[in-house]
Amino acid sequence: MTLPFTTWTLTTDAPEMHPMWQRELDLEREMMQSGADAVRDAVIKSERRDQMSRSPVIRGVMTDWLPELGAHIRDWVRQSSLTTGPKPIALPYIKEMDPHVAALITVKAIMDGIGKSNQKLVYLAMNIGRTCEHEQQIRMWEAKEPKLFYHYKDEMDRNRATDVHRRRVNVNQFAKLVKDQTIDLSWNGWGREVSFRVGVALIDALVTKTGWFERRPDPDHVFKRGASNTPQWVVAPTEEFRKWLGKAMDRFELNSPHFRPTVMPPKHWDGIRDGGYWTPYVQPPRLIRFKAHQETQKEYAADEYDAIDMPVVYDAIHLLQETAWKVNKRVLDVAVKAWALDEGIGKLPPIEDMPLPDKTPDMLEDLAAAREAKRAKREHKRSEHVDAQVLDWKKRASPIYRANAKRFTRMRATTVTIQTAQKYAEFNRFYFPHMLDFRGRMYPIPNYLQPQGNDLARGLLTFADSLPITEENGGAGWLAIQLASMWGHDKVPYGERIDWVEANEVMFRLIAEDPMVNMEWAKADKPWQALAACLEWVDFLNTGWGFMSSLPVMVDGTCNGIQHLSAILRDEVAGRYVNLVPSDRPQDIYKVVARGDGDAVEGLQRILEDIEAGGGPDKHKASYWLDLCKRDLPRSLTKRQVMVLPYGGSRDAFYKYTRAWLDEEDPVPSDGGSEAYRNRRNEMITFMVKHMWAVVSKVVERGLAVMTWLQKCAKVVADTNQPIYWQVPSGYVVRHFYGQNLDKRVELKLSGERVVVTVRETTAKLSAVDQLRGIAPNFIHSLDGAALMLCLKRCREAGIEDFSSVHDAYGTHASNMNALAQYLREAFVEVHEHDVLGEFRAACQRILVDVLVAEQGMDPLAASEKADEMLPAPLEKGSLDLNAVLESDYFFA
Repeated sequence: MTLPFTTWTLTTDAPEMHPMWQRELDLEREMMQSGADAVRDAVIKSERRDQMSRSPVIRGVMTDWLPELGAHIRDWVRQSSLTTGPKPIALPYIKEMDPHVAALITVKAIMDGIGKSNQKLVYLAMNIGRTCEHEQQIRMWEAKEPKLFYHYKDEMDRNRATDVHRRRVNVNQFAKLVKDQTIDLSWNGWGREVSFRVGVALIDALVTKTGWFERRPDPDHVFKRGASNTPQWVVAPTEEFRKWLGKAMDRFELNSPHFRPTVMPPKHWDGIRDGGYWTPYVQPPRLIRFKAHQETQKEYAADEYDAIDMPVVYDAIHLLQETAWKVNKRVLDVAVKAWALDEGIGKLPPIEDMPLPDKTPDMLEDLAAAREAKRAKREHKRSEHVDAQVLDWKKRASPIYRANAKRFTRMRATTVTIQTAQKYAEFNRFYFPHMLDFRGRMYPIPNYLQPQGNDLARGLLTFADSLPITEENGGAGWLAIQLASMWGHDKVPYGERIDWVEANEVMFRLIAEDPMVNMEWAKADKPWQALAACLEWVDFLNTGWGFMSSLPVMVDGTCNGIQHLSAILRDEVAGRYVNLVPSDRPQDIYKVVARGDGDAVEGLQRILEDIEAGGGPDKHKASYWLDLCKRDLPRSLTKRQVMVLPYGGSRDAFYKYTRAWLDEEDPVPSDGGSEAYRNRRNEMITFMVKHMWAVVSKVVERGLAVMTWLQKCAKVVADTNQPIYWQVPSGYVVRHFYGQNLDKRVELKLSGERVVVTVRETTAKLSAVDQLRGIAPNFIHSLDGAALMLCLKRCREAGIEDFSSVHDAYGTHASNMNALAQYLREAFVEVHEHDVLGEFRAACQRILVDVLVAEQGMDPLAASEKADEMLPAPLEKGSLDLNAVLESDYFFA
């Protein structure tokens, strides 16, 4: 579809005047309808499976009911215990339970079957009673034999067991332990009578307290001649509750659109509640996604932000969402063919599940016998011989189940991405409405096909407008750099990247001629972006100077979090390893940690070699890692750990990512391995983490000092129960507030899985633990958000209208890359020419002064002096020349 020529202006003309208005109207109506259909399909599926408690609307109702119902059950226990005369049969059993656990089990059981008109009281009560007994068994097991309990739990966690499977395993295992008297688990089974009585008592509590359900005779029960005329009772929602729930479901459907791109420039944000989409069919999220779960807190924060003047922020987000995009149809054509072949081309996930291991003949025979026994309503007992075969089969099947679960998620994302690209391929231009998180980072609102999506999504997108590549603007070099970088040659100097591209011209021409025959691109680091760059490069070669290029060319920061930490304190050590100073080759901090720099940093490689040569008790651990890495520790071993450090990466995070790396390079056997094997593996990981943490702590010593200092400031303010506000150099105001998520935490072992349930609405009381945990990463994120906004400000002033952003990766047309490279360096320097720590400290001091004046009646001057004493002293800065960034070719590369 070709967009007619128009002089329509976003800021002055009515949207109805835009030539694509009717199509936009239709698309936004489709977004609403597809979202509503998806919600409705999920509800229908939940109804069929009696799992309605998983619906967001139902979960909200459950959360509202749990506190009062738990308190009501507690009061019933207390009153029944004090009453003279016979006690309820259920009393001693419910008395032993946490009342909120009993409340959750009851509400979940009833709400799971809410889709039915009537739930038979007998079956419902028995289900609730048995689940309560199961819960008590699990708690006894965990209390008396925690080691054995967590052994089974960890095994099910590794295998990603479903709730049904967990319940079955735990019930059977508990019964076996009691029967075999393996451990001291003296348990007197409740029996049907007790289970029924417990269930009835809890149902009665729900009916009495909420008023939303009622007990009544089953209207469908047929009385038979000669049989008892006792009515069959059911539990049913009241008509009033049904109407309320129906309206709530309708509202949820309408407020759950499938966000997609727009075909006319997105609506400018007018405050933080209105912008992005044009019609009432799509209710966009707020412009800023606040870190507060309590709705009143969100509304309060929204009111505050509406009153703040942030022109640079609004201009930046409008530039991003006014960038016009189109589908790269040649890449889409290849993606559709590759997806249809289902051969994993370009790292696409398999469409079909991996097959499970074949069952043995004995297992198949036993399954047939079990089905026959069920039809005949007789007991079936599996032999020990078949039991062993089933256990072995499950061990072999578990990793396949896990792989298939991951595959399904990736497969769905791929399907939606390609389908969306096919739908929007008819348009010559479309746009992505954007939003902010509370730290000032910008995100496209649509999912899947979007500029911050995965490699496939980004390969399918190109700018709608093209600009010429000339000898003067340097676009040809940048286009070659993009191609080499997407291929994986992004750690070498620019000249070597360009030389590599020129040396492989024949290969690129063959790929462009037929990508489905010449598939070298599929092995690239980012295959779909590599294919897009290859096609663009060959087009340039065929056209020559003046070629109109639309491909986004991207450059990435070098561990951007550490770049900010190094700039804050002018850290000349870490700053050198993240390219804050000029160098003839790009520096690589991940490689420095792994192998050292031959000068100031002794890397892991040398440390392990010294331990091995020393012959001490850790020699075999050092040898294990050296042999695994073929005596050459790769940067990939340390990359994820170093990357997350500025964002709150702890030793636990180092352990997690080291284990993930090891699982990729030295996979665990399909059966999980023996306990001795797992213990040895854990020892190896712990050993590596210890030494990696020591090396990183030395390289980024000053950065860690900044993170600790920020936490100390946050601790002082957190003691006042006040949010922390600070303003970054772009003018954006960060509101740092983590509210306590609950008043009462109910921890269940339902089906062997620890479940933490919020039984009260999030309070306005601040969570000091979360405030401290989040302050360092959020402060760093706020700085990279500010740098992006200031860079966009320069781009707008220079007339650069098309821009792509992935947080710490910036992109535009090849012909504008020289200008962008300069602007992003200037923006970074502008951020850090401010005393960002001093300004943060001053913001904390102002908060403390307000509290001291209001709560202690102090004189403002005295309060200011007191607040200054309460906060940590400013940190000393190093000798790094910040302006050197302006001359560093590989600062963003």
